[in-house]
Amino acid sequence: GRDELDATLRGAAAAGATVIVASHELERAGALASRVVEVVGGQVRELER
Repeated sequence: GRDELDATLRGAAAAGATVIVASHELERAGALASRVVEVVGGQVRELER
């Protein structure tokens, strides 16, 4: 489930891998990411680093 996926993504990032995730759940994505980007109307807008 989600917990296993989150653990896998965190492990890959901790090992130095670049991990890209597309999600509609911005809060969850933000908890997993060091950088979050939002796409609005086809335009990319950076939210946070």
